[in-house]
Amino acid sequence: MSLVLLGERLTGKSTVGNAILGMKQFETGVVTRQGVERRALVAGKHVTMVDTPGCTGTQAPLLVVPIGRPFAEAEWRVTVEYLKPLQGPVWDSAIVLFTRGAQLRGRTIWEYVKRPILPPGTAGEMWEQVSCLGKPQQGCTGPERLRFSSPTDDLPHGMEMALVLLGRRGSGKSFAANTILGQAAFRAGKHTTCCVVSRGTVAGRRLLLVNAPGWSLFGLSRSAEVREEVACSPFLCPQGPSTFLLTVPVDHFKEQDRQAVEVYMGLLGEAVWQHTLVLFTWGDELRGQRIQEHVKRSGPELQSLLRKCGHRHHVFNK
Repeated sequence: MSLVLLGERLTGKSTVGNAILGMKQFETGVVTRQGVERRALVAGKHVTMVDTPGCTGTQAPLLVVPIGRPFAEAEWRVTVEYLKPLQGPVWDSAIVLFTRGAQLRGRTIWEYVKRPILPPGTAGEMWEQVSCLGKPQQGCTGPERLRFSSPTDDLPHGMEMALVLLGRRGSGKSFAANTILGQAAFRAGKHTTCCVVSRGTVAGRRLLLVNAPGWSLFGLSRSAEVREEVACSPFLCPQGPSTFLLTVPVDHFKEQDRQAVEVYMGLLGEAVWQHTLVLFTWGDELRGQRIQEHVKRSGPELQSLLRKCGHRHHVFNK
């Protein structure tokens, strides 16, 4: 049997080859600059394994795709172009081999494929509060056993910080996300129907931002789909989320709002509140009123929410 490993540089092809052959036959951690062929007896079958960059006449090409790396139209076109030189009906025998499976964080591969990470930065005062959030935990009480990454001050140099935006429909999540990133990465003014991911560099930090679809206060369309998207949103963060930003417009926050927040945030487990910051949007509607005065006048529902979040909050003007 002849197998060939195909894929982008540093996707783990050589590691996969060694795993299949059951021994170290390919050098790992370096870029493969020419085709390397190795043979071994695997499960009673003679296997010829080729680590690319190129080969023709292969019996079963293995296309290596790492979990967590963007794979959109541009990557697809490159893949098709590189497979053109191969002889025979390549796609009939090709197998997609996903690597870095630990980054699935409990999701199935079909859930990941359904919600791929899209390809790819001010809000300076907000970073101080984000840095003060709770220390990472070894899981949570929620059904997904969510794992959090370190607060920003504890992040190793170069590690990506991940933020997840949650809130009701029309609460300004996309606008807030664009403000944080300093660019129009999300379509503001349109309903977000599934989790969308973008990356940037903000205040010298590498940032991954997940914008989850908003929930409806009136139980309107797609409530089941929104619940699923919210529950899966943290797992789009390869190292786990650092912070959840709960967007709350300053127009009102009543008992119906509080109940909706409890339901949807509850999908993420009780520990989520230790990592949540309330992000007030449409702050220009305060018309000079201090946010503390607004919270006091809004009533017990908003005050209760802030207590659950350790009184961590920030205000965006729009």
